[in-house]
Amino acid sequence: MACDWALTRLKNGHVVGLIGELGAGKTVFTKGIARAFGIDHHVVVSPTYAIMNVYDGKLFPLYHLDLYRIENDSDILETGFYDFAFKTGVTIMEWYDKLKEELPRPDFIITLTVGSNNTREILIESYEEKTT
Repeated sequence: MACDWALTRLKNGHVVGLIGELGAGKTVFTKGIARAFGIDHHVVVSPTYAIMNVYDGKLFPLYHLDLYRIENDSDILETGFYDFAFKTGVTIMEWYDKLKEELPRPDFIITLTVGSNNTREILIESYEEKTT
């Protein structure tokens, strides 16, 4: 699902905020996006301790951030977020809801929830203002 969605909707400069409890599938969803961009999804791991991983895609880079350990906007500044977000590549922010009041609104917000029988429910909200 993530692979098909990414191929049809994500463009250079887009930012995606991922929301979901621990184990909801945020990193797995990111792996699907990476796969769509020609990145070996096996190398995509949660950047919980690194804060950000960068993967080189066929067309543009994929920036994968984990905001779980980030406390405020000054911590975000230290990651270099504003140097690349909304400019080049695609930026994926796990735990976006943790700092959504301090960050610019992304182009898409994706909420993943665990449903019955361990299924996943995915809600995609688009705030895309760029031409597609």
